[in-house]
Amino acid sequence: MKIRKVILLTMLSALATSAGDQPGLSDDKDIIDSRVMRDNVTFSEIEDSGWKMWEVNGSRAETLDVDNIRIFDVNTTIMQKNGDPILVITKAADINRKSREIQTEFYVEIISGDRYITGTGMRVDPGKRTLKLLKDVQILLTRRAGDLDLGILN
Repeated sequence: MKIRKVILLTMLSALATSAGDQPGLSDDKDIIDSRVMRDNVTFSEIEDSGWKMWEVNGSRAETLDVDNIRIFDVNTTIMQKNGDPILVITKAADINRKSREIQTEFYVEIISGDRYITGTGMRVDPGKRTLKLLKDVQILLTRRAGDLDLGILN
């Protein structure tokens, strides 16, 4: 399967300003591109076939360094191979532009079919199709009788 690496950035009523103009943001010399994107940002990856593998939506984003973007008020949809979505919600997450990995240290809620999973800290590797919660994991299952499948990323 050939995957086209496409990251789409959609900004509705976008306002990009330098970090030095924003209260609370640093003028740190290690920040290469200190841009802030406001008013609904979306990052996604789409295969050559047009199938959307994942989409990350947030209220705003800022560039941390040349490879990393932090998105705030994150609402993510990860598509499983069978077409079922996994919804991931957290306060903020970082996306690495090169590796496409998504990570956070904040509280995370995951909704997938009949599963509601929470935890603190998360790593998502779209290339390997893995999602890992780091600590304080709790799972609530609402299964039907006879349903034994607990796979989350089929």
